[in-house]
Amino acid sequence: MSETRPCPVCGGVERRVLYRQRFRDGPLGDGYDVVVCRQCGAGFAEGIPSQEELDRYYAGQSKYTYDHAEGAESPYDFKRFETIADQLIPFLPSRETRILDVGCATGGLLSVFKQRGFGNVLGIDPSPACAPAARRLHGVEVRTATLAQLAGWQESFDLILLVGVLEHLRDVQPAVRTVAGRLKAGGLLYCAQPDVTAFADCVNAPYQQFSVEHVNFFSEASLNRLMAACGLAPRQTWRWMMEWREGVTDSVVSGIFAAPPAAEVLSAKSQVSRIRPSPTAVPQVSSSRPSAEAPSLSPSPSPIPLSPHSLPPSGEVPGSIPLRRGFGGQESQVPRNQPSPTVVPQISSSVPPPAPPDRETEPALQRYLAKCGVEDLKLQPIIEQLVRNQEPVLIWGAGTLTRRLLESTRLTEANIVAFVDSNPGIQGRRLAGRDILSPAQIAGRRETIVVCSKAFEREIVETIRNQLKLPNQVITLA
Repeated sequence: MSETRPCPVCGGVERRVLYRQRFRDGPLGDGYDVVVCRQCGAGFAEGIPSQEELDRYYAGQSKYTYDHAEGAESPYDFKRFETIADQLIPFLPSRETRILDVGCATGGLLSVFKQRGFGNVLGIDPSPACAPAARRLHGVEVRTATLAQLAGWQESFDLILLVGVLEHLRDVQPAVRTVAGRLKAGGLLYCAQPDVTAFADCVNAPYQQFSVEHVNFFSEASLNRLMAACGLAPRQTWRWMMEWREGVTDSVVSGIFAAPPAAEVLSAKSQVSRIRPSPTAVPQVSSSRPSAEAPSLSPSPSPIPLSPHSLPPSGEVPGSIPLRRGFGGQESQVPRNQPSPTVVPQISSSVPPPAPPDRETEPALQRYLAKCGVEDLKLQPIIEQLVRNQEPVLIWGAGTLTRRLLESTRLTEANIVAFVDSNPGIQGRRLAGRDILSPAQIAGRRETIVVCSKAFEREIVETIRNQLKLPNQVITLA
C-alpha cells in the first residue's frame, strides 16, 4: 500500500477511523479503514493501493466486458440507460452534441443516445475487449484508453459522462480535472455514484457498500464540494433509491455540473497565465457494472416511493436518472436545484463558491455500521452449522461478501472443496487455498452449493437448476 491518502474531496490529512473492512486474499489488498475527513467531513477508504495499481487491476477486469453474456449488458442496465437519456436530453443544445462516456464498457449507454438521434458519441474504456464488443453489439466507437491518456487529447466535448466511476478512484480530483479539461466552454459533466446518506436504507448483504472496489463514499455535500474544487458549477443534483436486482436496493447521488462559459474561461486564463501547476498523475477509469443478461430496451420501472419530507414542493417526483455501474433496476429521486428543462441558466462565476462542510456522512456511516452489525449476526448460525457438519461444499461467489466472511468469521473452517464464480477474470485462481472454478466445471458434481451473493442469488440458483441441471442441495448464505 502507498503512503497516507489525502481526503479525495478537500485534500485534508486528518481523519477519524470508523471501521476496518477486511478481505481474505483480496485482489486489492487485505482491506482498508473506513474514515471521515476531519476537515470537510467526506467519507473514504484509507489504506488502499496506489492509483497505478488500481489502473492495472481495472484494465484486466473482464467482468466489465460481460464475457459470460457475449458482451451484452443486462435489462437492468438498459432501463437505466433509457432514463439517463430522458433526463439529460433536455439539457443538451442539439442532436449534434458531442458526447463522451468515460469507462463505457461495451457502449450500451451510448447506443441509447445513438438511437435517440445523437450520432456524435464516443466511449473510452481501459479494457481492450470493450472496443470490439461495442462495435459488434451497438455500432458504437469505443477507444481503449485511460484517463491519463485522455489528458493528452486535443478533442473537446459538450457532455462527458462519469457513471459509477468516482467511487472507484484513489486520485479523484486529478480525474475530475482531467475530464473538465476536455469539456468545451460551458460544457456539462454528469456523474452518478452511491449515496452514503442512504446506505442504511439499502437492502443488501451486510457491509456490502464497503466492497473490494468502492473506496469513496459520497454525499450530495461532498460531491458538490469536489466539483467546486475542480471549477465546476452545479446545474442540478439528485438523490434516489433504486432496485439493483430483485429484492436488492441501492442509493444514488448524481448531478450535472457545468464548466465556465467561454468569456469567463478567457478571463480566468488571463489572470493565471503565469501559474503552472506541477504534473499530477491521473487515474485510469474502471467500468464497474454487475453481471449481465441479454439486453432489453423496456421502459424504466415504477419508482420506489420516497418519504413525504423528501418530495419537492409540488409533491411530484420527476423522471429519475438511473445509475448503471454497480447498480440497477427501479429508481426514484429527490431533485436538487432543478431548473426548467427548457431554460439553460447562466453560470455567474468561473469559480463556484466553496460548498459547506459535509455534516451528513459520519452519522450516516454510523447508522449503516449499526445495521450491518445486526444483520451480520444472522449469518453466524449458518456458518457455524457448516463448520460443525464438515459436509463438503462448493461456495458460489468469490467477491466482497465471501472474502469478508472468510476473513472475519469461521467460514474458512468449513469443508470448502472449491469456489465457483462466473467472472472469467478470476477463474483458475485460488482463494483461501482452494480453486476458483467456472460454472461449467461443476457439471456432474454433487456437493452442497452455498450461494454467497445477495445481489445475484436468484440468478445463481436459476443457473444451477435450469442451465446446469444440478439437483444439488443449495444453501443461501446472504
